[in-house]
Amino acid sequence: MDKDIMNISIDNLAQKQLEFLKQHTVEILNKVVKLIEEENFEDITWMLAHSPAGDCMGEDNYFINFSYDEYDRDISEIVHCMKSLKSKIKTKEER
Repeated sequence: MDKDIMNISIDNLAQKQLEFLKQHTVEILNKVVKLIEEENFEDITWMLAHSPAGDCMGEDNYFINFSYDEYDRDISEIVHCMKSLKSKIKTKEER
């Protein structure tokens, strides 16, 4: 059982989520960098998710999957989520 969950309050939930998301994102980016440096390109392909064009306006492509759950997430979704969480964090003066 993870006892740290008992230290989460409504006041620090967004901060904890932001910390997790930042760490998760950096870990994925570091893994990609390491695989590139090692020229282990095949393993990078296992980290990609497919993005179909679907609208007849572009082409199918692939992106690094930053998923932390069962849904594929690209870097733009992760950055948007981090910005949103950051905006919810109260400063010491606001508390």
